[in-house]
Amino acid sequence: MSDYRLISSDSHVTMPDAAWQEYLDPEFRDRAPRVERTDEGDFRVFEGKRTPIMTLDNLAGKKPEEFTLNVRKLDEQRAGAWDPAERIKDMDLDGVDAEVLYVGGPLQTADAELKLNSVRGYNRWLSDYASHAPDRLLGMAAIPIDTPERAVEELAFAAAQPGLVSGYIPLFPPEGDYGDPKWNVMWEAFLEAGMHHLECQFDFDAAREQLAKHGIETMAPFTDFPHLRQAFTKGETWQIEPARIERLLSAGRITTEQANRFRREGALGSHMEILERNDGYKGFNQTGISEIITRTDPRRQEAP
Repeated sequence: MSDYRLISSDSHVTMPDAAWQEYLDPEFRDRAPRVERTDEGDFRVFEGKRTPIMTLDNLAGKKPEEFTLNVRKLDEQRAGAWDPAERIKDMDLDGVDAEVLYVGGPLQTADAELKLNSVRGYNRWLSDYASHAPDRLLGMAAIPIDTPERAVEELAFAAAQPGLVSGYIPLFPPEGDYGDPKWNVMWEAFLEAGMHHLECQFDFDAAREQLAKHGIETMAPFTDFPHLRQAFTKGETWQIEPARIERLLSAGRITTEQANRFRREGALGSHMEILERNDGYKGFNQTGISEIITRTDPRRQEAP
């Protein structure tokens, strides 16, 4: 495929817990998560904790009244999160040409050796997943930042794997910041590998302050809980292809007044999400998400 029209730059995958038995090195496999299946639902057992399977990130095709945030069975989930053939079917259904895929690993553990090996295991799995359709499934390797040298090592590995086109790192290193010259070897490794796009995990306040210094404003937070903080940057205005406007108008998705405004002024386009999680994964703020989706809908933008 060479004529891309719609690319998702924020898509996710779910590495199945059973896959760690194949992708971790043999000496680590007895420490991997396992799934316990019961009549009540499926549970993840890992490092002495038994937790219900979390399904909020995998509810596509379900009616709102069928949403269940936990205690559900894996075989009721949509398989595209871990099956690339099914993912392509979902993308075709949604009219998505390509997706940038990340954050399905590594394991979140205090066991430093296990976590480091799970970085490599996850990247192996993601490479196999994305290789099913490398022109449409664009894998973002997990890059560890224990040391600059370890980051360089994993970048070299990732660059040689089919399906992996770039990598993501946390927003901050263990000590100091990435402006320290010692991290130059990592940036050079990104460039040498042809990987120029980075996906980061954010410190909410620091990210907003740094963006403001560069003239990038953020919208009011739509979630501001202690454990979950979210905001979008203010959107850019993009010019819209006339043919796309005509398709939307013909389908009744926009009004004639909206179509004329989009032709004259363009429409709200790119937003960057700033998201900080604390105290583990506790779901989403459904009300806040509904509000921000409404506020960023180009059809609702006010005339200048």
